Amino acid sequence: MLIIVASITLRELARNTTAVIQAVEASGRPALVTRNGRPVAALVPVNEAALEDWLLEHTASFTRAVAEADQDLRSGRLSSLEWQQARDAGSTEPPTNSGSPPENLRGSHRGD
Repeated sequence: MLIIVASITLRELARNTTAVIQAVEASGRPALVTRNGRPVAALVPVNEAALEDWLLEHTASFTRAVAEADQDLRSGRLSSLEWQQARDAGSTEPPTNSGSPPENLRGSHRGD
């Protein structure tokens, strides 16, 4: 059961990030983040033991999925949404899937 203890606007979170995170950590309860009065995210305190257990349970499948996605990106079978948007924003021609990201977006989640 998720009990929301506080509600904070996105703007307040941006201005007071450290204080908000410290409050969530100290209270042990989540905080709901809103934008224009609508919920958009929740800040949830981390239980280190539970996080470690979850990571140990899911790391292998996550690593396998990342490796498969990297292979698909390299082969040109897919490209990231960010690459497509950057390519499309700078081009007046119909988009093509070259498999290669725009120069300003080269690299990967590993910092290549």
